[in-house]
Amino acid sequence: MRPALRHSIYHFAHHKCLTVYFHRVLSRASRILGVPFLASPGDLSELPEEPHLVLSHDSALPYPDHPSVRASHVIRDPRDIVVSGYFYHRRTDEEWCREPNPDHHDLPDDVSYQAHLNAVEKEEGLIYEMDHVSGRVIEDMATWDYDRPDCLEMRFEDIVGNERSAFDRLFRWYGIRPGHARRILQWVQRYSRQGRPGWRALLPNRHIRSTSYVGNWK
Repeated sequence: MRPALRHSIYHFAHHKCLTVYFHRVLSRASRILGVPFLASPGDLSELPEEPHLVLSHDSALPYPDHPSVRASHVIRDPRDIVVSGYFYHRRTDEEWCREPNPDHHDLPDDVSYQAHLNAVEKEEGLIYEMDHVSGRVIEDMATWDYDRPDCLEMRFEDIVGNERSAFDRLFRWYGIRPGHARRILQWVQRYSRQGRPGWRALLPNRHIRSTSYVGNWK
């Protein structure tokens, strides 16, 4: 029997660019393919020698130089990143955002990132978000190398609402055998905003706005 996967797969993501969705899909894919799944942030100092799946949440993981690796990368309209990030950070339960953090040098020692966003007017909050977390995400997208021949570039706006066709193309790019791809696509549909139990029900923080909004900045 041929191995389910002969090479490793890397997906490079950015904050508010379907990272949770890809994490769920690739985690399920790893079980179907029978290969390890690893995600950053986390300790990825010792990657397995056998084929594996990797999700780099912030695209900071060094790009693999092995010729057999297949990779993908998703970007999003920077204006929507700012708006989505602003509302997300006002409500998220993530500790770095809810608790005062010494990395936020321009805030008082007893004020968290979230508390600041909730204390100021919306326009000021959006500008602050643009100058901080979302701004760094946009810089990361701007400095990404888009000329890598072994990396499939995808847009958030082309995936949302077309999840099955987008992932069908992605799995063919990854070199996943059709039988396995069909099994994974069932979960792609289930995890999508159109599936059951539904997109919002699968988000870790249900109070957070749906990431499916395209053009929400308007």
